[in-house]
Amino acid sequence: MRATSTFVLLLSSACLLACGDGDGTGGDMGLPPTAAGVPPPAETTPARGLLRGVWWRHPFAANQSRLISVEENSRGERGYNVYDAEGQSIRVDSEGNLSLFTGNGVAGPVDVDVIYNFAFADGPGTLVLGADAADGTLDLLEMEEVEGDIRFPTGTIGDVPGLPVDAANELTGVCGYRSPEGNFYGFVLAGTQILQYDLFQERAENPSGTLVRELETVAPALGCVVDEQFRRLHVALGAAGIETFEADATGSTAGVVRNPRNAFFGGAADVGYYQTRSRGGHLLVASQEDGAVAILDGQTLNFEGDRFATVPSGGIPAATRTIGVSVINAEISVELPGAVALVDATSGIGTNFKLTSWGELVGTFGLLEEQSYDPRIER
Repeated sequence: MRATSTFVLLLSSACLLACGDGDGTGGDMGLPPTAAGVPPPAETTPARGLLRGVWWRHPFAANQSRLISVEENSRGERGYNVYDAEGQSIRVDSEGNLSLFTGNGVAGPVDVDVIYNFAFADGPGTLVLGADAADGTLDLLEMEEVEGDIRFPTGTIGDVPGLPVDAANELTGVCGYRSPEGNFYGFVLAGTQILQYDLFQERAENPSGTLVRELETVAPALGCVVDEQFRRLHVALGAAGIETFEADATGSTAGVVRNPRNAFFGGAADVGYYQTRSRGGHLLVASQEDGAVAILDGQTLNFEGDRFATVPSGGIPAATRTIGVSVINAEISVELPGAVALVDATSGIGTNFKLTSWGELVGTFGLLEEQSYDPRIER
């Protein structure tokens, strides 16, 4: 069993300003713009205090892929849950009790992401990253590649310079990046600051990291995703729209802000990315107020008016407020030839994931589709 760890984040008062010009009024609160109705063929079991989630693709069987979430149990404890392709939690015991993975025991994660082919000391695997606001740390865990569950930690907390106590509550998101050169990075969102860590594991030591770059956004950041093909970091900024940075540690610290008219009603809450081998992809931006998701061209980042929202179907209610989005290429079921997971916060807090079909979106908007894309081997 490989070691896992948690390391403390460094938050500096010296920030580099990254800014750009907005190009619209996507965060305005008037009437919601038009969105195509898409029926969700599936949803996950009810959750309490659901915040974010990320798809993990199984290395051998797409229908055994998982959805990793950050949520609370009935006792108010926050940790990591894991759902199978049918939307059922694999961390529920025979009596129906939810056993969240809490890592170091001080878990208060607010977001989660994965990095494939991470160079663990005993071979490549999937690194699970979690931004933990309870103690101001970045959780470095591992996905069990066969069973599809998170491994329990076997080591101690990795020590790096500490995060001020009053800044820990500012942690709002995390995303990972594997560069074409084989470097592994973790981006941590803390207010208007983004901390970029070079992640590694040396011999039998626990995974750890070194702070290599700091970025600053024009507004508090809520969520992020990296497009590995174009090597760009996209950040959701609420009413300010989205901001895009170069993802490599040696890249520019200047960001470009986009807020196209009628795209992000109520502001951008989170971002996801549908990747292909070489044809570009699609950036998905979840709106905070109307439950819709805007679709931008992955290469040009232009918005052509494509938006979708869930509609009631087969006893599954629509999501009227969406605070998280994640997408997977793999055909995890006949009804989900590629899937988008939306965090439904209709009642004010995240209650479950609505799972929508990427194939349905392809038919509606003429989007790119590449089910065979494998993030472990494709660049």
